Amino acid sequence: MFRKRGTMKTDHNNKSGFTVRSVSLPEDLEEIKFGKYWLVEVREEECDVAGVRFTDEDLTGMNLQGMTFENTVFEHCRLETADLRKCTFRNVLFQDCLLAGAKLSGSWIQQCAFRECQMRSADLSESSISHLTVKDSSLAYANFTSAKLKQCALAGSDFTECFFASCGLKNIRMQECRFVRTDFFKTALKDLDFTDCTLEGISVSDSGSELRGAVVNIWQAADLARMLGVIVTE
Repeated sequence: MFRKRGTMKTDHNNKSGFTVRSVSLPEDLEEIKFGKYWLVEVREEECDVAGVRFTDEDLTGMNLQGMTFENTVFEHCRLETADLRKCTFRNVLFQDCLLAGAKLSGSWIQQCAFRECQMRSADLSESSISHLTVKDSSLAYANFTSAKLKQCALAGSDFTECFFASCGLKNIRMQECRFVRTDFFKTALKDLDFTDCTLEGISVSDSGSELRGAVVNIWQAADLARMLGVIVTE
């Protein structure tokens, strides 16, 4: 089914002062069987994918580069090392999927959600990302270098040793996430609230200018101070 459009809904305002639009899918999604072969045919015909659901599909290593997915669900699917470079994702849900090593660099991701996904070492560099929800997912070692992220909600997820170097981060809401040895080199963290997260051993420039305007708790502040060579005593 191609180019079938669904209705969108908007999240209510929150204390952060911005909204993150949730995935809102039509009820009559077409269940695709033998999705691997179906996608090969669709790509050869240069068609967009819309209004469909993939369940328990093994799409490991598939070349889906440059495709457009809209109003689509991937549920319990394997997309490890899949080539999704320069893809467009609009109103797409990834539920309990394996995307370890998936290549999503240069992609456009709008109003999408990754829930309970394993995305270790996924490459999202140079992507344009807005209204994204990431919940209860692991993105350890993922690469967001030079990506632009805005209006995103991150909850209960692991960003250990992720690369956020040279990123644009605007209106990012974070809750109970892990940022351990995460690289924020040349990425402004102004207005990002880490107080409800684990923030340890992050990488920034020698001047620490990236930290200007970031919101941290007293224990995080002490750790950051030590990192910058400040001696903290009781």
